[in-house]
Amino acid sequence: MAVNIHNSKDFSFDNLYQTEKEVILFCSKYNNRPLKATVHDLMRDVEQFSTSSILKSEIPLHVQCRWLTAIANQPWLVPENNSSAEIQVNSLLQYMSSPNLWVRSLACSLVRVFSGELNPNGEHIVTQVTIICKNLMTTIEGSLTADIESNGLCEIVACSSLCYIANYWVSIIPQKSTPFVLLALKTFLNILEKARTDVTPFLNQVAADSLTQILHVPILWLGILSDKERLEIVARLLNILQHFFRKESRDNITMIKLLQAINMDSLLRTLLGIPDLIRTLLGLLLELLPPVATTDDAPFLEVRWLSLCILWRFLHMMGITPDVNTKLTSMIDHGCSDPDQVQFLHQLVSAKYKDYLNLGRFKIENEGKSAT
Repeated sequence: MAVNIHNSKDFSFDNLYQTEKEVILFCSKYNNRPLKATVHDLMRDVEQFSTSSILKSEIPLHVQCRWLTAIANQPWLVPENNSSAEIQVNSLLQYMSSPNLWVRSLACSLVRVFSGELNPNGEHIVTQVTIICKNLMTTIEGSLTADIESNGLCEIVACSSLCYIANYWVSIIPQKSTPFVLLALKTFLNILEKARTDVTPFLNQVAADSLTQILHVPILWLGILSDKERLEIVARLLNILQHFFRKESRDNITMIKLLQAINMDSLLRTLLGIPDLIRTLLGLLLELLPPVATTDDAPFLEVRWLSLCILWRFLHMMGITPDVNTKLTSMIDHGCSDPDQVQFLHQLVSAKYKDYLNLGRFKIENEGKSAT
């Protein structure tokens, strides 16, 4: 298989502590060099260091991500000017396809650092950022192929960098950001649509979180995406939500991130223009709200709270009386936990959905408002 899952319970805390000390020592040696090291020096050293130490140990993925970020964030690596940043970005391309997992992953982290120093007023800045995003997407897809040995680390780091870069540059050049924003969204949706059992759930969680961060950029939904793009995204998002809703593929943390993506007025208004999709969403949300049992864990309760928030938005868009609003507020404050509250919510949502259909779908108002 392309991705091997390592059991993080097998690692030794003593070994973890010792390896972290080695990572700190590895970083500190660059501060004591008489001449500034190059990216090529760093990559050579990282390959030797990771091969002799880290890749021989069962280090949890989130810890490896933290170490890679610490190495990439060293002050000496920040480009001195725009021209240097462009050269440094280009120098990483050869390493993004390296057979060494840590070299490949570090390149994906460093591109985040270098791309932030590119000239925002440069003639080709949109092309540069789009190519960077495309390279990260290609690296993610390549790392999931059968001939690449990976535990998910590279894909997670690349996904995180892609999210950061798209978010950063959409804030700098919002009116020109469509090409790289669409690439980022496509990548995150592809990861989630093609979720595999042999891939660590951490990757799906990072992809879902990255998707949510991009979708919640205030200008994105109404100011950057076209009607066709919005409709495609909500349709794919609902299909993904259905996949992770199934018992055999349920992952509460990923579900939380996906529900956070949907929990905004502008996206919900788009959904309200498609009766089949809004029916699917309401059905899923209500299924996520059975009476609370004492065995429910914290992530599931977070899924429950977000489901209530989205239903709250729908009901208020359809219009409810002050008395119903008071009852709904009290019910949500108590988590809609007992059978009577659950039954009331089902009846209320069902009635409002019928109103929605009788009105000939929902008349979308205030379309110019920013997402909330």
